[in-house]
Amino acid sequence: MIELQSKMWRNSLFTLTLVVVANCISLSFLPKLWTYMDIVTIQNTKNGALETDFKTKRFNRTTLVLCGTFTINDDIPNIDYDMTFAFSPLGNNQYTLMPYMWRREPLCDFFNNYFQNYVQAEMEKVSDVPKAVKDQPVCPLYVKNTYTIRGYYVPEDVFPHFFQPGSYKLEINFYKVNVAEIHQTLIVIIKLY
Repeated sequence: MIELQSKMWRNSLFTLTLVVVANCISLSFLPKLWTYMDIVTIQNTKNGALETDFKTKRFNRTTLVLCGTFTINDDIPNIDYDMTFAFSPLGNNQYTLMPYMWRREPLCDFFNNYFQNYVQAEMEKVSDVPKAVKDQPVCPLYVKNTYTIRGYYVPEDVFPHFFQPGSYKLEINFYKVNVAEIHQTLIVIIKLY
């Protein structure tokens, strides 16, 4: 009896794994459902561990660039962050929370993984951020300072192709390490057409 339950459990787990893999593969082959991305609003953070003063401007008719400054007022290892997404299909500020989120983790993990792999090289060309050394973590390079961005091209492929056209609100919450309350929130509203 126990052996039969064990086989049933393994079969169920295997089936579930196949379904998840099949869904992931099928989502990657979906056609792009939107054609153009626009950053509508950035509600910057003030007076905290991380201060931002970002603006977007048009480089040309089809290219959006990010300009401004960010100031680090605390040691990066002392800051955690998480992200939540909300969607408004009509763009009328009635947002519904989406099932996508970025769980709370140290900000250093973001700098050493996503930022270093996808943003750092291009950011170095248009700002005064510290220069990275290959195969070395970038988090220790970011010390208390103000960094200026003069025109970072925001690639459109940061948003998945299968997202529907409409307005998306991204809330990036910053925390002090080992503190449950949100310390600051950076809100970015993006519209997909």
